[in-house]
Amino acid sequence: MYKYFLLSSLFLLNSCTIYPNHNQYFNTKANISNNIYMPYNELGKAESKINSLIEIIKAQQKYGLIVFGANWCHDSRSFATTLNSSRFKKLLKNNYEIVYIDVGDKDKNINLIRKYGVKGEFGTPTVFVIDSNGNVLNLDTAVYWRNAHSIDDDYKYDYLKSFIE
Repeated sequence: MYKYFLLSSLFLLNSCTIYPNHNQYFNTKANISNNIYMPYNELGKAESKINSLIEIIKAQQKYGLIVFGANWCHDSRSFATTLNSSRFKKLLKNNYEIVYIDVGDKDKNINLIRKYGVKGEFGTPTVFVIDSNGNVLNLDTAVYWRNAHSIDDDYKYDYLKSFIE
């Protein structure tokens, strides 16, 4: 019995929906460190970054991806790394603009997650697909990505492609 308790405890501690104070180790400028892509460092006002994104997607008639995550979260980093891969670059370059928003230890920019419609619990990453008017197109699946590391890249690609078809 103790063995199962220990295993389930370890699983919970490694989940990005349970968040010990990991962000203290990654409060550096967005970069690639030890081959780990870490884009969730707030270098400016998050709301301003989102407003700029909306202006760009209006002008270019693209979709926007607002990715709320944290560098301490392996699912957030995995999702960002996937989007930064060569397979996704053409799809994204022609159809999307992306902004990464740091949620700290789930104590930063939560008001923006709420603004876009998430009422209850959320995980990292939480991903919003928005149209050129700033309307959220995927509210029902925005929090689904908290297990992004376990989600197949083909599914991620098809998911993003489905909004442009």
